[in-house]
Amino acid sequence: PVGKTAKFNIAIFSCANLGFGEFNAYGHAAARDDIDMVLHMGDYIYEYGRGGYDGGAKFAERIFPSDEILNLADYRLRYASYRSDPQLQALHASFPVIPNTDDHEGANDAWEGGAQNHTADEGDWNARRNAAMQVWREWMPVGELPWKTYEIGELATYYRTDTRMIARSKPYAHSDFMRTADPAKAFAEYRDGAWRDPSMTMLGSEQESWLARGFARDNAVWTVLGSGTNMGYNSTPEQALDWFPKDAPERNRNYARQGIAAAKAGLPYNLDNWGGYPAARSRLLSAAQRADANLVVVTGDSHNGWAFDLPEGGKPAGVEFGGHSVSSPGFESATQGTDPLTVARGLVDANKAELRWSDTSNRGYMHLSLTPQAATNEWVFMDTVKTVSLGTKKGHKMKVRPGRKVLESA
Repeated sequence: PVGKTAKFNIAIFSCANLGFGEFNAYGHAAARDDIDMVLHMGDYIYEYGRGGYDGGAKFAERIFPSDEILNLADYRLRYASYRSDPQLQALHASFPVIPNTDDHEGANDAWEGGAQNHTADEGDWNARRNAAMQVWREWMPVGELPWKTYEIGELATYYRTDTRMIARSKPYAHSDFMRTADPAKAFAEYRDGAWRDPSMTMLGSEQESWLARGFARDNAVWTVLGSGTNMGYNSTPEQALDWFPKDAPERNRNYARQGIAAAKAGLPYNLDNWGGYPAARSRLLSAAQRADANLVVVTGDSHNGWAFDLPEGGKPAGVEFGGHSVSSPGFESATQGTDPLTVARGLVDANKAELRWSDTSNRGYMHLSLTPQAATNEWVFMDTVKTVSLGTKKGHKMKVRPGRKVLESA
């Protein structure tokens, strides 16, 4: 739209793994008549081979090639196998789509110089990343610019960003500190040193400057920022170990132990998202405050649903609507036997400074409705991903009003 705009509705997706189930979220959205545009926050495909991350589920038979993708031909065939899905085809046929990248467009936990899921025997990382991004542009409706603004009349400006492939600093990992002789000391030293390093960046200096300039000259009611990963801080409560069944894999318990140790040092549970880049986060939120922007951050990656207030310097800077996945499993896959409400309540209680709501067991998508009076987000929960179905469960809604920059119930 151009000029005055009374309403604009956006459907927001992330993390669609063909090996874990049906893309019912895409099909449900495609059947709606109240969507103007689609955002995809990344992990549109996954790079793993059959039987890797998906554990050899029956749905993995649809994934081609069968091995992990490494080169141009591999990435092309993987996109082709995903886009053979009729529900994803229906989504693209119905709406314009603006895609962001996350990590699995290339490889898990990608950064400027490599990725967690890229090893020396898999060739040169730059060659693999370049092939991945070439094919992303061949298949996805996006131009050559690595980041871009999209004006939605006078109502909103959307900022498409890259937080993985171009300039992100290599992230630290909790396991780095757990392997030391004194993990508590190692976490504390990291918290007081490298964690605060201003050179650690998600966006890179060029993209940061572009974003700050955009905020400063933006006259729209809403400033909507797309980011691959969560921006809100989230730490692991001590009772998290009680959420796992007795026969849970030890790697799941270790993940919780690492998060608890980090939390005791005042650190978030995930250093791979904005939690590992606090100086960069502060610069971004400060830029939004200087511009007096009504900042709404929309994110994916985590497979779970989140609603965060985003303060900076003790003052509100914006809010985050964190999207759950289309099909990739969330916390419920590791905490089987524990009521998801117990998990969500434990997370919210342990993170009162920013986290306002959480869901850790549903697949689906977000529906963001923008008006001059409010930005209202609904987390749409699908009944299942195990069979083709457009059925839904009761979802959740929250909103933010212009000038307030904090979340409310809707």
